[in-house]
Amino acid sequence: MLVDKEKAGVGSRELRKALAGQNIQTRPLWAPIHGQRPYRDCQAYRIETADRLYRDALSLPCSVGLTQADQERVIAAVRDLSGGRN
Repeated sequence: MLVDKEKAGVGSRELRKALAGQNIQTRPLWAPIHGQRPYRDCQAYRIETADRLYRDALSLPCSVGLTQADQERVIAAVRDLSGGRN
């Protein structure tokens, strides 16, 4: 999910920590290749979108084993922690 800090009142990394406090495991998207050690000095072209997605996106729990109650708990926690904003 993309977290707009201005609209949600919280950034993706802060939201991640708060969700972890409620035993909801999330993770950021994979770091873009151009930021990884072997590629930092390599030429990169138009990478702004990748950096923005890495900064603002958060992977929520997803599994075929998630129950409806699990999904509702995650949704409620995200809404509560973002001030009830969508």
